[in-house]
Amino acid sequence: MRHEIEWVTAPPLWDLAQADPGGRPRFRQPALLRFDSDSFMEELIGLMERGDSALAGRVARPEKWDEPAAGWVPAGDASLATDLRLFQPAHGRFYVTTASLVCRRVGLPVRKVDAAAGERAAMLMRRLVPRPGRVLDTADPATFTEQAWVGDRKAGTWQNVTGTVAAGEERLPLFPLTAPGENGRKRQVWAGMLPVASREIYESARPAFAPPPPPPPAAADPLKDVTDSRRAVFQATVLQGLQTLTETPVPTAPPSKATAVAAGMRESLAFVLLDLADFLAAELPEVWDAIEAHSEAGLSTADRAVFQALGASFGGSGTWRDAVLAADGYRPVLLGTGPSSSAAPVPSSFGGPAVQALATSFISGGTFRSKVFTALDARPAPAAETPGRAPVLAARAAETVEVDGALYWLRFVYERPLCAPFHDPVVSEPSRPFRLGPFFDPDAPARPLVIRMPFDTSPKGLRRFPKGVAVMMSAELRRQAERVNNQKLADLDEGIVGDDKGWELGMICSLSIPIITICAFLVLMIFLQLLNIVFFWMAFFKICLPIPVKK
Repeated sequence: MRHEIEWVTAPPLWDLAQADPGGRPRFRQPALLRFDSDSFMEELIGLMERGDSALAGRVARPEKWDEPAAGWVPAGDASLATDLRLFQPAHGRFYVTTASLVCRRVGLPVRKVDAAAGERAAMLMRRLVPRPGRVLDTADPATFTEQAWVGDRKAGTWQNVTGTVAAGEERLPLFPLTAPGENGRKRQVWAGMLPVASREIYESARPAFAPPPPPPPAAADPLKDVTDSRRAVFQATVLQGLQTLTETPVPTAPPSKATAVAAGMRESLAFVLLDLADFLAAELPEVWDAIEAHSEAGLSTADRAVFQALGASFGGSGTWRDAVLAADGYRPVLLGTGPSSSAAPVPSSFGGPAVQALATSFISGGTFRSKVFTALDARPAPAAETPGRAPVLAARAAETVEVDGALYWLRFVYERPLCAPFHDPVVSEPSRPFRLGPFFDPDAPARPLVIRMPFDTSPKGLRRFPKGVAVMMSAELRRQAERVNNQKLADLDEGIVGDDKGWELGMICSLSIPIITICAFLVLMIFLQLLNIVFFWMAFFKICLPIPVKK
């Protein structure tokens, strides 16, 4: 006789889950357990072997560092409607999800997983992406699309789930535990670690689709529109670089300092134009080809507008198109791949004397920005990240309206590959939705750390510590450090330093970590006391308690 197979929560939670009204939804959900000790595995095994309600005290609940919380709550509790944020092992939090595979008949007998027959049990990580124009509601499947992580950790993507399991979907491992059952029999329970520490991998991958961005406000800042990752790259590299040049103070005296600042601004402008050349070659290749060919023939209306905007005067030194080509010609020297003998990679005539005026006129009013965005909108957004390009996490978060990160849940799956297609994979109900907390989360708890300082600080005691850290300096870096010798502060302010090459050897300095710790602690306290008059942070920084020490 054939019996249906299903996933239910861990047996020690059955009595509590069956008390839920409305079809006992948590009875069929994998349970999320939260532990706050490095010995969580021993604690989990002990709780499972006991099989009592103590396991309910480890059910994950929303918490903060100053309000730790864990434990089962009855249906209708306000915490069940609050976003559950999971913290990382570095914060001292460990999360395990558990469920039991049973046959749907009287007594819910355990269904064994026959590994010898190719059967397997695994855990699936799913991401919830809101549908266009809808507010995500986990209770309403019409408001979101469930996506699966397809591929490995290095080249995975989020793809829509059309069946029970997506082709090539990542399976997270499970391990078996035992819990007491009826009449002294044992029940098998499956458990798995939640990959909270893989947050950046999951968050940086682009979803299969994203909802349309909300309309920008009427008085939007042209440098803060990041509704498209390509726009975000353009603004972060080109527009923000020009904006920085417009805000750089330019001294008028002494002449030597003014000359040095002007040379630095010309070099910065060259790097901004190099970024512009790279952006055009990657995102608007037709415009870049036209610039190299010095002809706008064959360009579309949107691309021609960008080409013509770059025809503006570049301070009497040709046009911006000429400047972009010149910057691209300086690429080997700017990036350090050219001959080291090039002492002046950017000539003094580059950009003319008024670099700030050039940058201001180019970005004022957002005219060039709007033309670039129009040309980008005429091209379809890339379906996936360009190989070799690092993902823009902030752009991805803004693009999917996920400031706090994406929303996830877990499912358990039982597969019998040798029985396909007669037996489909058995997928569990989803776990409670959750978000993955970042490493630097202000609400995350702090893992207790103790730094033991040396007790004996006499010369006899300090000489016992080995010099286990070696700092190696090249000959060039050593010469640069020695230029500061016998120099006055006024000379350094004027940019006048010695240029004696000296001997042509590097240097290796061996240091002692305990002594470095003492120095770092003293310097830290000095600066904290000085800056306390501004921030008043000493009350929040440290608490010093005396401890008895043997004389």
